[in-house]
Amino acid sequence: MSFNMAGHTIRGKKCFVLATALVILPTTWLKSLGLLAYVSAGGVLASIVLVACVFWVGAVDSVGFHEKGDLLNWRGLPTTISLYLFCYCGHAVFPTLCNSMKDRSQFSKVLLVCFITSTITYGSMGYLMFGEYLKSPVTLNLPAQKISAKIAIYITIVNPLTKYAIVITPIATAIEETRHFRNSCAIISILIRTVYIPSTNQLQIVHAQGPY
Repeated sequence: MSFNMAGHTIRGKKCFVLATALVILPTTWLKSLGLLAYVSAGGVLASIVLVACVFWVGAVDSVGFHEKGDLLNWRGLPTTISLYLFCYCGHAVFPTLCNSMKDRSQFSKVLLVCFITSTITYGSMGYLMFGEYLKSPVTLNLPAQKISAKIAIYITIVNPLTKYAIVITPIATAIEETRHFRNSCAIISILIRTVYIPSTNQLQIVHAQGPY
């Protein structure tokens, strides 16, 4: 698809980036973490569905769990470590989540459960199915013609949309609480959060121009 805007033709990946920004934008206007919790719950559900789809491909769609390969590949270790670290990069929002809890003493238990669950999921995802040929993301390994694989791909697209708002909330809140914006109206808050979207999506548009 493509369209013209201000004399420029927007097509392909850049169209997708702009469409994604428009979908995410209303969620960034929510200042209440209570409301954002419902949006984030969609991301949790999407992750559960994604894991279920991958295991369905292995158990039902004839892929199986019998693939063999080198369990430890030293040449691929730097890439693996970077991917794992990226998966645990939610620390920016931890202070905000802790402050919003009714019982803050439970926060360490919340972190423990989250990190253990994530570690088990990341560590077991797909290796027995695809061995050393496992790709990141795992959806690149899934047989595209299977319904379960199509669901997994669509869920992978939806998942980040549910998490963006809660991740940027601490940054937006910090800006709003500065001396210049502390007593500003709701319109200013919406404007700040709206401007933040193109500032991050511009990086995605530059990346979409490739090749990378």
